[in-house]
Amino acid sequence: MIPIQANPYSIQGTLIYSSFDITGNGASTLIDPTNIFWINSKGNDGPLNRCGGWASGVAEPFQKIGFSFCKSITADKVYQVGFGADNYAMLIVDGDTLINQPYTEGGENFVYWKIFKVNLKKGSHLIEVLGTNGTAPPATIGLEIYDNTDQEIMNAHSYSDLNLIFSSKDQFNKPVQAGDPNLSYSCPIGYMLDYCSYSMPMCSREISSNPPILKINEPLPSCPKVPVDLTNSDITRGSDNNLDFTYWKDPEATVPLNNPESISKPGTFYISAKNVNNCTVTKPVKVNFVDHPESRLYLPNAFTPNGDGKNDFFGINKWIAPQNVLLRVYDRWGRMIFGTSDPNQSWDGTFKGEPLKPDIYTYQLTVKSACGDFYRKGTVMLIR
Repeated sequence: MIPIQANPYSIQGTLIYSSFDITGNGASTLIDPTNIFWINSKGNDGPLNRCGGWASGVAEPFQKIGFSFCKSITADKVYQVGFGADNYAMLIVDGDTLINQPYTEGGENFVYWKIFKVNLKKGSHLIEVLGTNGTAPPATIGLEIYDNTDQEIMNAHSYSDLNLIFSSKDQFNKPVQAGDPNLSYSCPIGYMLDYCSYSMPMCSREISSNPPILKINEPLPSCPKVPVDLTNSDITRGSDNNLDFTYWKDPEATVPLNNPESISKPGTFYISAKNVNNCTVTKPVKVNFVDHPESRLYLPNAFTPNGDGKNDFFGINKWIAPQNVLLRVYDRWGRMIFGTSDPNQSWDGTFKGEPLKPDIYTYQLTVKSACGDFYRKGTVMLIR
């Protein structure tokens, strides 16, 4: 067990980033280096001496270590995430890679403790931290989550000055490291220490086994007469192939959701995806219903077909799967200049391929759906 000390770890202090890219670089501000809480100097308890994952005596270069944990967030907001690793490292939240810090010769990455702003939604999140050493031991990695402003972090001189949401320094009353099992929860080099899936932390899988990518596409609000099918492949479109999906009532995935193919009440439910390596990610999905057939129908009263990608089309937006639709647009002389029975097709402001002049046009819309039928007539202004 080797303490992480000054040479060369975090001797330059801590950076707070206002923006960053996937490599962990961007616009940042250096916390006052005289504040020793945020800098390592001669073995004090600076941020990198608070590392939760480290491996002493690693003889071979580029040895992998890592840990994963589940964290329940109480509100949608931006949190500050402190992150540091020697040398290559990844920060993965719910299967999405937020930081992929590349290898740098000589361990320059770990000269600074870096704090990034991460938007987390209410619910349970799987957070994974992976890292390697460089060309020499030890391998080191750490993560903390703060619910504080930039100024509060800059002014902090101890943990009592922070609203600490998580620290890898001390999980289950023991640090995370590959070392003496009597002093820590340990894994062989190359394995992930999993705090999420078991009642006690386990060496659940090899780090080389990547977590599944699970993408959730929120279903459109449905009619009370039309249940929502959470097993519809459109909801998980964009996820990894060959995933095993399960459906739950709770973010911890302990209470199964009965009949996920026929959800008839609104609420937040959870989809878990497991890949062939038995790695699992769980994400929330919201189900909503509407009472009136027009409550989710939106037609703009003006549009600007100028090719800037904003309000370029006139048509149905966010409608809930009508069974039959007919939209027609007329000029001021009663000539039909656009018509469609496809709810996904919109008018681009042209007639027979030629742009029309700015004017007020009349539309008629007839819709038949499981929520009911209706007719609407109105005007739309074409602006150029």
